[in-house]
Amino acid sequence: MSSATKYSQREKFSWLNHADLLGKSSIIWQGVEQLNTAQQETFWTGKTPKELWEKLAGLVEKKEYVQEIIHTIESNPKEIRDYCKVRQSQGKATTILLSLCQREVSINELDKGENKKGITYDYPSGFKVSVKKTELSRVAATGGAKGNWDSLIKIGATMGVTITNEDIKRALWRKRRPLHDPNQISIVGHFLVNYWCGEKYIYGMWRNWFETADKYLSEKVGVVRDNESYICKKSPSFFFIPPLCFFSNCALATFCAMALDKNPSDPATTSDAIRKWISRFGLKHASHPKIIDAKTTGDGIYFQTRL
Repeated sequence: MSSATKYSQREKFSWLNHADLLGKSSIIWQGVEQLNTAQQETFWTGKTPKELWEKLAGLVEKKEYVQEIIHTIESNPKEIRDYCKVRQSQGKATTILLSLCQREVSINELDKGENKKGITYDYPSGFKVSVKKTELSRVAATGGAKGNWDSLIKIGATMGVTITNEDIKRALWRKRRPLHDPNQISIVGHFLVNYWCGEKYIYGMWRNWFETADKYLSEKVGVVRDNESYICKKSPSFFFIPPLCFFSNCALATFCAMALDKNPSDPATTSDAIRKWISRFGLKHASHPKIIDAKTTGDGIYFQTRL
């Protein structure tokens, strides 16, 4: 994203309060993850198990913030659960992205579901990768099996996987490569996963700034409130990325092309290409708000939002 990028003065920040709520869902989701299966089911059905308060108390440094988080859950029960599902999907997508970068699975195998076949390693997120492919990929990256083939073969046998000397030889004959290579995956995939829930820790700061802007700041940027939206009468010099989970696929394709400095007709950022990445990663859109259009204007970027 260009450092010169800014919002248009036409922008109505009708999504900012929701982005702040999505930000708060981060700590809530951490607490939910620590609950057992039955307690999580209780949470998803709309009730809040008392055990969640205990988990949150252990995660939050300031005790007074625990009460704020509790109030957030009780005041926005539907939205918080929706946003926790969004964060859950981002967590799994991060695991998939890591596995792709480590060559534990290829895009083709992922698309065909072949990573689920045979004996697999199961990540906590529920994503599966082939034990054999994963171990041989590490051998190819590190050469770590040299002189220790029997040990690797035994490890495979313990898990019910057949790894032969020929398998190890083929892995060692490959050109040495990094164990983790981000360049294996398109920048589009990285961008979607990294910013699916937006930028960390900033939305509450800007919302508070809009709410409490003093006379000097109000005159400089012209912040006014319009029901649930904030409007800058003058084009502001700042820019922060809205959570990508708020975008429709079409608007997201337009914005990705802008953010990644690609031609609008680039096949990497078409609506179909974006939809494919979202499906591949299992990313979940937020139910609302919905940014349905993104366009450049004379003074910046304008997002049209439907609540």
